Amino acid sequence: MSLAQPLAAALRDLAMQSGVSIMADAALTQGKSAPRYVATSNVESALATLLRGTGLTYRRRGDLYVVVSRQSAKFASGTILKATMPVAGKPMFSHA
Repeated sequence: MSLAQPLAAALRDLAMQSGVSIMADAALTQGKSAPRYVATSNVESALATLLRGTGLTYRRRGDLYVVVSRQSAKFASGTILKATMPVAGKPMFSHA
C-alpha cells in the first residue's frame, strides 16, 4: 500500500477540507507526490508538509494560496506572476 499520492490530488483535498483556495500550475505538480496527510493542523502546516521535498513553496493572499517553485519565489515581488488553474474550482484571475 502506497503512503504517497499525487501532489495535485493532495492539494485539492486540502483545499476542500480547509475551505481555502489553493492554486497550482499543473506543470509544477506533474509527476510529484505528497505524503498522505491526515493530521489535523492549520493550512500552512499542512501545505508545508505536502510540499516538502518537491522544490515548491507557496504564497498567501488572504484565503488564497498559490503554489510556486522555490526558485521563482526568490525573485517574486509578492504578485502572482501568471494565470494558473486552481487545484479545486474554476480559474480565478491573473496578475501581470
